[in-house]
Amino acid sequence: MQFPDKFTRWYRSERQKLSKMSARQKISYILYYYKFHFLALFLVFGIFLLGMQAWQNSRKTVLLDGLITNDDFNRFPAQEIAREYGDFIGRRKGEIILLDDGLYIDENGQAAEIASASRGKIIAEITTHSLDFTITEKSVLDEFHGQLPMMSLDRILPGDTFEALKPDMLSETQDDGSCCYYALSMRNSRFLRDAGGVPKEYYLFAPLYAPHAGELARFIEWAFSPVNS
Repeated sequence: MQFPDKFTRWYRSERQKLSKMSARQKISYILYYYKFHFLALFLVFGIFLLGMQAWQNSRKTVLLDGLITNDDFNRFPAQEIAREYGDFIGRRKGEIILLDDGLYIDENGQAAEIASASRGKIIAEITTHSLDFTITEKSVLDEFHGQLPMMSLDRILPGDTFEALKPDMLSETQDDGSCCYYALSMRNSRFLRDAGGVPKEYYLFAPLYAPHAGELARFIEWAFSPVNS
């Protein structure tokens, strides 16, 4: 029996079953017997969207790529930050700033799968050398510190900027005796300096092989400059 005939018989059989059910029974039946079909459909659709995004991005120049944990008060809105920073640097047509504020932190264990996916995204972008920086809570920084090579921020920042921000940096002495300034507190950034009473500490850190280190240094200078600049 060919596929069209099999499909026709299956369709008629399912339609006959459903015709004898109430609306609630129909929904329960479909969700129970076709849940994997829906999952497969969502997976294919997700792959399609990722492919479209990758194709669109391949036609543009990425200036900066960052992952952010936004807080409950929306102090780190990725799209707004990308727009304001793009205006500051005079972003041109075809240039994009990829900021994603969807990093999820789950300290209470209520959504472990989502939190694990967020951490996996950090690892994936670092592994593919596409991530420039991450802004997130101290707990995530502590998790990655020591496991992944991090950039020492004094390597990319101008001397005067580095000295001004140095008191807000975390550092450690490496095996060769040099000092690695691997994270920068955001408490005095334009996003938090006037927030008042922020219960958690947020840090910026960059992977050792950040692909747009020069632009990252410029972004940090902007992030810690007065809001009207």
